[in-house]
Amino acid sequence: LWRRPSPLLFGITILYMVFLLLELFISRRFRRAFGHVRDAMIRKPVSLASIRLVDPATRRIIQTRVTTAGGQYLMLAPHGDYRLQFAHPRYQSLQHRVAVRPAAGSPVVFDAALTPRSDQIQ
Repeated sequence: LWRRPSPLLFGITILYMVFLLLELFISRRFRRAFGHVRDAMIRKPVSLASIRLVDPATRRIIQTRVTTAGGQYLMLAPHGDYRLQFAHPRYQSLQHRVAVRPAAGSPVVFDAALTPRSDQIQ
């Protein structure tokens, strides 16, 4: 940008700064929430489990995520009190009440252990 200024390079630099400021704003307003979903009996990761973040006052679904093959999920949660719902066809559903509070640099971790349904145990 400094050696050969051009409108394209100047535009890319401005766009980069806008995205950087947006990232800073989002990181202050939201906290990264991640966790693991495992089988309660054998501690094996549960893939393709759905996780819903629900506002208990309005019963509105704020976010929905699906776990990876390793049973992990990542969620950006705004500050507030919520209910996390974990579901998978082979397991009993599970709910947790969570409170997302602002704190600098510390992620919020939600781990769940799902119990297999009685008709799925072999």
